[in-house]
Amino acid sequence: MVNESFFDKMIKFENEKNWMRVENWMIENYFYIYENQKVYEAAKLLKEMNLDYLVVIDDTQQPIGIVSFRQLADDLIDNRGFSAIKELNSHSLPIIEGKKMIHELLPLTSEMYMVTAEHKKFIGVLTRKEIFDGLVALMNHYLKNEKTTDILNVVLSKAYEGVAVVDSNATIIEFNEAYSKFIGIPREKAIGKHVTEVIENTNLHHTVEQGIPDRGVIQNIQGQDMVVHRIPIWKNGKIVGAIGMLIFEGVTEVYKIYEHLQLQKVINVESAPIEFSKKLSSLEEVIGISEKTSVLKREARKAASSSTPILLVGEEGAGRRILSEGIHSLANVKEAPFIKVEIKNYQPSKIEELLFGNSIDEGKIMEADKGTLFLSNIDLLSIENQINLAKIMRSGKLKKNKETSKIDVRVMASTSKSLEELVKDKMFSQNLYDMFSEIQLFVPPLRERREDIPSLLSFYMKEICYKNKVKEKSFSPKTVRYMMKYDWPGNIDELVRNIEYLVENVEREVLLYTDLPTHMLDEKIGLDNMVLKSSEDIQAHQERQEKEVILSLLARTGGNKSEAAELMGIHRTTLYKKLKKFNILT
Repeated sequence: MVNESFFDKMIKFENEKNWMRVENWMIENYFYIYENQKVYEAAKLLKEMNLDYLVVIDDTQQPIGIVSFRQLADDLIDNRGFSAIKELNSHSLPIIEGKKMIHELLPLTSEMYMVTAEHKKFIGVLTRKEIFDGLVALMNHYLKNEKTTDILNVVLSKAYEGVAVVDSNATIIEFNEAYSKFIGIPREKAIGKHVTEVIENTNLHHTVEQGIPDRGVIQNIQGQDMVVHRIPIWKNGKIVGAIGMLIFEGVTEVYKIYEHLQLQKVINVESAPIEFSKKLSSLEEVIGISEKTSVLKREARKAASSSTPILLVGEEGAGRRILSEGIHSLANVKEAPFIKVEIKNYQPSKIEELLFGNSIDEGKIMEADKGTLFLSNIDLLSIENQINLAKIMRSGKLKKNKETSKIDVRVMASTSKSLEELVKDKMFSQNLYDMFSEIQLFVPPLRERREDIPSLLSFYMKEICYKNKVKEKSFSPKTVRYMMKYDWPGNIDELVRNIEYLVENVEREVLLYTDLPTHMLDEKIGLDNMVLKSSEDIQAHQERQEKEVILSLLARTGGNKSEAAELMGIHRTTLYKKLKKFNILT
């Protein structure tokens, strides 16, 4: 018998864990239409949901293909849309089973796949974005565990997109054939060279330096704008490398990237502040690459397909609100209401009227009809109101002024406490708890998913800088390490507040660890193997770090002071003062 390769053994291990199955990465509950439905119905759904296409299924729910608005246009003009969908030529797509492994799709033959269960029933779609998210997670997993050779040789050789992997010195350690063909440099000549010598306009070496991921950015290579992803690889609190992925063909993300570029263009122009829509969050805004975050998003997608009440359990600031909005957005049409009630903000005497209404005004439950009611910190709701809520949820009826109204509301709730323990202590209704016991999602605190911190820093830094109309700042590697070691008792909310503080109060473009609040500079962490106890010590370290940043930027710009000052976000005269202060001769 032929011995199994390391790769075969690891894939078998992953198969047993079901980690890389398509069903764990696909977009579940994607919108579909039956082939016997009318063209105008498809057009209406496309418009309402702002979709590019719909999946077409037969009466047994087996997928047939997809239709776009362009395909519907002629029939809408000629026949007013009364033809059946099956009379059109829907665009066919490959069909794959949800149990199939992500890596088995390589090399890719399509932009998108329709996914079925074992009995051929349609259950979701898989695009290149989900495929490469899965491949990045797989490569990251093996790179962190120093099991690189077999997995990279197989995955990279089959990957349709350009993929490059660098070590902690930004030296290329893997380079796939697709990338090699695109830039015209043989793989054997690329391996072992610094990434800047091989890839034009690359920032992958900065990803290694800073440890911050960069997804969906535009990079010009050989006169062509390309979409790239750059993902740092962390191990034991240190950056051990980075993965760069080059997208050869257009994707829908390009439009989002274009909007960001337009925002960047007006950053230095005096105009009205940038306005951001107050749209609900999506599951894409549940940021992170950790296993706990991936599991949470998969469970959330499954929960969205049901009308069963959902309980989100987790600490304050861990992301329960964003998760609730993401589930609602995935499960409902845009017009469906999402009503949030923060129970701790109201006196117990006011909550009953707020939720159930009075003789004059409708309550929040009625306001949420046909949509979602999210009750934050439901453990603070009085027993009387819990009992009343449970009755309404079970019956689907709301009594007011001796009249009964039917309502269709999905209730989501959050808590930071154990409702099961509260039930035992007679402080929470058993009936209401039973209704929430079927679907409970546990939102992990930030300290339990520290590997998500670089992704969160990247996401919120962009958002905050765009919102405040300032040039985007970056974190030094040491700053990121401190932020990854800190326990974040306030979770994501505390992290966002810290970024806002740094953006508003630090002039430099590069944020140093000494810019962080003093309580984050814990003695247990140590600064350069020494404890800083006095303000003089901290100031001296900050100045030394600032000098290192200036020297690094001058080296990067070839001694161009104007460019270095621009990178630091300061005026050139300010830079000259700092050069004199630090006795830097140029």
